[in-house]
Amino acid sequence: MNDKLSTKLGLWLCRIGFHKYRVIEVKFGFGTAGKVETVECERCGEVTTRRAK
Repeated sequence: MNDKLSTKLGLWLCRIGFHKYRVIEVKFGFGTAGKVETVECERCGEVTTRRAK
């Protein structure tokens, strides 16, 4: 019962925009390019890129 509730709550959080990301790949650049990370949500599987600071 607790696992089902936890899974449903996690997916609900993803739906409203609170993902649990893990870093898959990091690319480094010079100048304005900076560092770019490819991340994946552990709960829903969404893959996206973001500029790291």
